[in-house]
Amino acid sequence: MLNLHIKIAVASEEQALCRDVRRKVFIHEQGVPEALEIDEYEDTSEHFLALLNGKAVGAARIRIKKSYAKFERIATLQSARGTGIGRKIMELMQSHARQKYPDYLPAMHAQEEAVGFYLKLGWITVGDVFYE
Repeated sequence: MLNLHIKIAVASEEQALCRDVRRKVFIHEQGVPEALEIDEYEDTSEHFLALLNGKAVGAARIRIKKSYAKFERIATLQSARGTGIGRKIMELMQSHARQKYPDYLPAMHAQEEAVGFYLKLGWITVGDVFYE
C-alpha cells in the first residue's frame, strides 16, 4: 500500500528535500542552470513536500510577489509522475493559499507542456507564450 503525505516544509531538512527534488527534475532532467533554479527567494517562500513511503518525490513553493500568490517550482520525480501526486500537491497549495492569502491573486508561469495539467485543475491561461 502506498503511503502519500504532502506537507508544508518548515524544517530546514524538509526544505533541503524539496531542493533535492527540484534539482533532479529541473537541473538534471531539464537542464536548467542551478543559479536560476535555486534562487534568492528560497528563504522567503513557503515550500511544499510530497513524501511517498517516506521518500521525497514532489516539491513546490508559493512566493508572495506584489498582489500575487505565485505558485512556483512545482516538480514531481519522473518515477512518480502519473500517480496523482502533482494534483495532490496543487490541491494543498491552493487550499493553503485561499486560507492564508485570500487577498492575493493565485498566479504562475507554467512550462508549455504542463499547461494541460493546470487547466484540468481549473487554472486558466492569460497572456502570450514567453521564453525564460
